[in-house]
Amino acid sequence: MTVSIKENIEKADLNHTNLIFHGAPGTGKTFGVLKAVTELIDGKEYGADFTQEMMVERLRAAQSDDRSRFRFVQFHPSYDYTDFVEGLRPNPKGNGFSLQAGTFMEFCANARNDQNNRYYFIIDEINRGDVSNIFGELFFLLDGGYREVGIDTQYANMHQVELADGETFAQRYLDGGKFTIPENVTIIGTMNDIDRSVDSFDFAMRRRFNFINISAENSREMREDFDITTNSYQKMAKLMDAINKEIRETDGLGESYELGASYFQDLAKAANNDPEEYNKAKAETWENRVKPLLTEYLRGSTDDNALGRFSDIWHKSGISESDDQE
Repeated sequence: MTVSIKENIEKADLNHTNLIFHGAPGTGKTFGVLKAVTELIDGKEYGADFTQEMMVERLRAAQSDDRSRFRFVQFHPSYDYTDFVEGLRPNPKGNGFSLQAGTFMEFCANARNDQNNRYYFIIDEINRGDVSNIFGELFFLLDGGYREVGIDTQYANMHQVELADGETFAQRYLDGGKFTIPENVTIIGTMNDIDRSVDSFDFAMRRRFNFINISAENSREMREDFDITTNSYQKMAKLMDAINKEIRETDGLGESYELGASYFQDLAKAANNDPEEYNKAKAETWENRVKPLLTEYLRGSTDDNALGRFSDIWHKSGISESDDQE
């Protein structure tokens, strides 16, 4: 039985560890993390009724609430220390620059003042940024045993500056003049294994996270909105297994390039015992999603027949005698 994303997060909460959920594209890592965190904060089980539309509304509300118990950011090549920790940034009114807390420093300050609740900081596409540069000296604090030790950050000489309400920067954002990561904060990252930027995640930083693999098969098992008793689901599962087997066996690809359940969801949800609807979803998924991705995977490949093999598998798999031929 696959250990759920939620169960892994609950374990991290107890052990003060940092997590990264990684795997192939389309395995639902980001949605799974956001859903699990929402359930943990709300104390509810949402099940298959929790749609992506509901998640978007919840995420928008959290992003506009400075006191939200979870924060979502996405790393990218331009994201840096001043965005994440602190730095000199333009004042909102345009009159010069001032020291301002980054998203993570502000989040930790809120968590520090609410020790009775857990807080979740989610970093999507964590490997797309320069992780060592973004975290800076916080690297030391990522080790669970040192979270409360406290460190001086790069702008420590400016921490006594007064803010508009008379508080100093240190009083509002720090812990006794030092920066700490409160024990009630859980840091969760997501990443795709095939991203070209994966190598930027150095080994020292890797040791400070527990890596949880979400495989293509895991992603299918975790989809609560799939009815595994339908004919459409059974045909989809057979097709998904066949395509991913070919991906694993194709030179230059492998397990990290497999396709997660998100790529096959329209097939799985097609009306049961309706070959016409299933075949329509299958044809559209191939043309609009799978074929373009496989073409990109195979760019530069010397195997000229690879895409043709994938096409044959796609169009022949899952067809029964009662189905119309595509």
